[in-house]
Amino acid sequence: MFDDKENVKVTRGCRWDECFQMAVDSLGGGKEVLFEDAYADWQGYLDMDVLLHDGRVVSYYYSYGSCSGCDPWEGEFSYDTQEFSVSQVMLDEMTIFTDRAEYDRWVASLPSGKREGHMDRY
Repeated sequence: MFDDKENVKVTRGCRWDECFQMAVDSLGGGKEVLFEDAYADWQGYLDMDVLLHDGRVVSYYYSYGSCSGCDPWEGEFSYDTQEFSVSQVMLDEMTIFTDRAEYDRWVASLPSGKREGHMDRY
C-alpha cells in the first residue's frame, strides 16, 4: 500500500504517460492503481484507473500513434507545449468518480461485472 505522502507512479512506458502522470498529480496525486492495461510500442494505449489521495477515482483511456499523421496530439500541439497541452486534454476527458463506492458501482454495471482490459474486449 502507498503512504499518503507518496504518489504512485502511473507511467508504463507508453507515449504521453508523463502527461497522464502530470494530470493525476495535478489532482493531488495517486494513492493506488486500481486497474491498468497498457500496450507500449510505437503505437499503443494506456487504460488506467487510479485512486487519488482525496478518495476520488480517475479512469482514463487513450491510444497513440508514432507520428503526427497517426497521433492526433502530436499533430495538434507544438513541441514546446505538448506535455502541458496533452495533460490538460486528459484532465478534461477523464472520468472522475466522487469516491471508491461510486467507482465500484460503475465496475459492477459493466457487462461482465468486472473491469476488463482493452484486449479482453474483442
